[in-house]
Amino acid sequence: MTKSELRTSIRNLFLENFDNVESRMYHPVEYAELNNDFPYITIVFNKWTPQQISKYGTQEISIIGIVSGDDETLMAKLDDMQTKIIDSIYKKDVKMNVTLIDNNNLFAPFGLDAGVFYPYAGVRIECTVANVIS
Repeated sequence: MTKSELRTSIRNLFLENFDNVESRMYHPVEYAELNNDFPYITIVFNKWTPQQISKYGTQEISIIGIVSGDDETLMAKLDDMQTKIIDSIYKKDVKMNVTLIDNNNLFAPFGLDAGVFYPYAGVRIECTVANVIS
């Protein structure tokens, strides 16, 4: 599978459970100012590592999900979103291996050590996909 095919497959995978799957990362405040709905998912393609002497390699992917809510609903919305992301990953044809789930350092793929604050919450799920053509 090529990177382009993988991008399309993963986007379609998450569109089954989420209305808002973005191709670029928005800070939650900026996203809210655009009048876009929460929750939203952003898929970030990180490094690709070749498999020995081959055109195939392993692609690292970060899935960042952000929700918005009040004191009573925020954590329930976050848990629901995280469950839907994990269910999507493990029930489909794209073989993704989860390597990390982080609720604190959401923006690590962008070189930042930062999360989000109330009324927003989020999760970053790191995955790898094998046999991806560069």
